[in-house]
Formats: sequence, structure tokens, C-alpha cells
Amino acid sequence: MGKSIKAFFAAVMFTVSLVSAQTINWTAPEITITTEAQLRQLAQRVNGTGFTASSFLGQTVILG
Repeated sequence: MGKSIKAFFAAVMFTVSLVSAQTINWTAPEITITTEAQLRQLAQRVNGTGFTASSFLGQTVILG
């Protein structure tokens, strides 16, 4: 496979991951994390990096 095709598929997968991260309802009582991008965003929300820090107290976070 050529370099440009590999780069294209990498860009598509990155975009799909970002879209998946944005579709989570972070205030729901149960949150299921299924992508690397979602896991990164969870860490950012816990640490207050780019988001207001959240403890997710009373919520269940599931790694799928």
C-alpha cells in the first residue's frame, strides 16, 4: 500500500475516533467508553484539561 493511501486511512480512523468521542453524554448515569479518543477525553475531563474537572461521582464508567 502506498504512503498516501496509508495516510488517508489513518486520517479517516482519527476522524471517526473524534466523532465517537463527541457523541457521549458525559452527564448520563452510565457512560461506556469504546474508543481511544473517548478514553482520552475522559482523562481530560477528570484532570480538567480543556474542560471543567469532573469527578463523575454517582456515575458508572464502563470500558467497552
